[in-house]
Amino acid sequence: MYLSFVFFFSGVVLAVLLVAKRMDEKRKTGVFLLKLISRGEERARELHREAIKRYSQGKDQTHFFIRKQLPRYSKSSFNKLLAYLEESIKKYFNNLRDSRLLKKDEGISEFFKSMAEVEKGNGQIDGEIYIKEPTTDNLQPTAKPKQKRSRKKVKKILVQEEI
Repeated sequence: MYLSFVFFFSGVVLAVLLVAKRMDEKRKTGVFLLKLISRGEERARELHREAIKRYSQGKDQTHFFIRKQLPRYSKSSFNKLLAYLEESIKKYFNNLRDSRLLKKDEGISEFFKSMAEVEKGNGQIDGEIYIKEPTTDNLQPTAKPKQKRSRKKVKKILVQEEI
């Protein structure tokens, strides 16, 4: 139905244009309808030129931004991000170092207390310890004796490594 309506309407418009053109030729003056169509065509051409001009300018600006500005801005932003992250990590580790989780009221951290107890022999080690017996294949040459110097005498001290 719509197709037949559009076909009928376009036929009527063509007939009106033919009549207007005949009247224009007979009178030798401009008909209002044809003047209106001419002005509309001129306006459409101006709008088309303006659209092409804006498209060209936008294309050039976009190309300049993507090729020149974006890499510079992204590099700058990336460097600022790295500096910020480095600063925040340092701040976090400083706060961790001064953390209350590691400190007790006595001022010595729990970790160092337990290490002191283990070194004294009072501590407890959870887990099994396997001691590897030395073999002739695993022996390493002993270190050279270190010399302790003093003003009066030179003493040689032998250091033996335990394996």
